[in-house]
Amino acid sequence: MPYQSGQKISALAAHPTLTIDTTCFNSDFTHRLLATFTDLDEAIDGLLIHSENYQGLRFLEKRYAGQVICIYIDPPYNTGSDEFIYKDKYRHSSWLAMAEERLELGRKFLSEQGAIFVSIDDHEIAPLRSLMDQLYGSENFINAIIWQKNFSPKSTARHFSESHDYILNYATNGISWQPSLLPRTKEADDRYDNPDNDPRGIWTSGDLTARNYYSEGQYEVTSPSGKKFQPTIGTYWRIKHQKFVKFDEDGLIWWGLNGNNMPRLKRFLSNVKQGLVPQTLWLHSEVGNTQEAKKELVSLVKFNRPEDVLNTVKPTRLLRRIFAVATEKSGHDVVLDFYSGSGSTGDAVIRKNREDGGNRKFILIEMGRHFDDIILQRIQRMIFAPEWKECLPKRFANESEIQRTPRIIKVLRLESYEDALHNLITDDTRNRETPRADAIRNMVGGDPYRLSYLVRLPLDASASLLNLEALNHPFDYRIEVLTGNGPKSQTVDLVETFNYLYGLHVQRLETWVNPADSRHYRVVLAKDRKHQKVLVLWRNMDGYDPVIERRFLDAKLREMAVSFDECLINSDTATPGFRSLDGIFKQLVMEGER
Repeated sequence: MPYQSGQKISALAAHPTLTIDTTCFNSDFTHRLLATFTDLDEAIDGLLIHSENYQGLRFLEKRYAGQVICIYIDPPYNTGSDEFIYKDKYRHSSWLAMAEERLELGRKFLSEQGAIFVSIDDHEIAPLRSLMDQLYGSENFINAIIWQKNFSPKSTARHFSESHDYILNYATNGISWQPSLLPRTKEADDRYDNPDNDPRGIWTSGDLTARNYYSEGQYEVTSPSGKKFQPTIGTYWRIKHQKFVKFDEDGLIWWGLNGNNMPRLKRFLSNVKQGLVPQTLWLHSEVGNTQEAKKELVSLVKFNRPEDVLNTVKPTRLLRRIFAVATEKSGHDVVLDFYSGSGSTGDAVIRKNREDGGNRKFILIEMGRHFDDIILQRIQRMIFAPEWKECLPKRFANESEIQRTPRIIKVLRLESYEDALHNLITDDTRNRETPRADAIRNMVGGDPYRLSYLVRLPLDASASLLNLEALNHPFDYRIEVLTGNGPKSQTVDLVETFNYLYGLHVQRLETWVNPADSRHYRVVLAKDRKHQKVLVLWRNMDGYDPVIERRFLDAKLREMAVSFDECLINSDTATPGFRSLDGIFKQLVMEGER
């Protein structure tokens, strides 16, 4: 039975983190919903890009270059398995070529305080290290972290049972980059006590001797009980005698409860770092293992066959450790993963934000069926509830989590390179192929197959992946995508495409209606990379009257009382201060395809 209105309200009240997919609503509702945000891009917590990763990076480059604080990728390991759609059996040179162009482009996204972490195994770590030394600079190499991925040996191993992978860590600036301290553990804090009720608080003791020779480190001391002590043979006191006496007078020397033990130095918890320096050996007990990673995945995503579960999925505890050392919870740090696989990075960012109240954002790029079958399901469910079992939520978000809702995840789907070629057209091609297309239509009584992709290569300067004539009707712009059942026509969101290619930070999306001719304008209020104010307008050109439009836009700008650094509009206009975006758009598209 359908819900009654009261039931709908009570259901929403009971599930305040319920996700809403705007594709289920008409465009008018979606536009009104998005218009309620005063800074839309700032409100977006995650960006999911369905695309080949190199193409996706090129698409995002102008918008996010220099703004990513942490990149984590888990590329194919070149092991011979074909599990990934990225062919995982490249020879070394081909594999390195694949990695090089993506890593080089990815470097442009890192901020001055950013760092990249790349998972790899023994087979390709040497060539990958050499490649990253070239791309990022050997001086910016930080560490090779060892992750214990398995905790039990494999009896089927040919030589050694591999128990670890590596995570190569490079920074934009290896001199200034510093990892954040890890939270102190209960085990670490339990080492501190206060057996003598020292008013300075709990403390632990440290050895006062060292092995390195120190000329003033050979002397005898006397305990409160009268017992005398010297360093054991081959060791020396760490401090001069005068300093030892001063420390003893200040109550910083611990002689034991009875005052007759070898002296040790008191170290108060209040004086130590409020965190732990990260080490390079990450044990599975601390950050998870591959078995844990698979359990996390199957708890969120249903697989019909056990063999369909990805073998290389990473546990979110591992990624949360990376984000703990490479991001700050207080900012809006962006995490990028352009080999997203099962979406573990997005899942881990959501969990980490829940864990420490952070506001990290993520960008995931993935192509193929993993995107819809795994990533979308996983991210939607993690937003809804923090714990799942067999694809059912175990408990819902707590009060603090509810206060952060609604969360916004933007999903973008880019046409493939083959789709782009399929839609190429030039004037020369159109003139040459139209008679043939007309003949086919006359024979079969329709247009069974679009012929505009028949371009004669190489392309000349007039060729474009953007049909400028169609910009007169930007909301009806369509291209054909290639599917298993043949070409399929799909609408392209030109407004969104231009925003990214032009590098705009969108603050508001509005709809204006001119009462004189009922013309609708899609309005983008944004800032460019230089933080200049930009206004972009889109409208259909049917029945266009330049006088009516100028009167409306002049009045609208006066009403807004905002000074824009740049005003753009599709097609032509007679309104002063605006310039056509058509030529800019074409140039941006052509740059993106180089």
